[in-house]
Amino acid sequence: MTETKLSELDNPLYSLAHLTLINCTPAELVYVAARAGYDAVSPRFITMNVPGEFTHAPLDKAQVQAT
Repeated sequence: MTETKLSELDNPLYSLAHLTLINCTPAELVYVAARAGYDAVSPRFITMNVPGEFTHAPLDKAQVQAT
């Protein structure tokens, strides 16, 4: 392996999945993940009818700017 690939293995990225906090908006998910020290998030922008899932449109302009 090259040195770059070895360093990537030593420093994995941690991502917070939206299912962990399904009732949060994408902006709230980013905020919580940042405060908790995560490197990334995997937000859901399309509702999947999961119990507790957000019921508002997740892509309004203010939320996109907040994230």
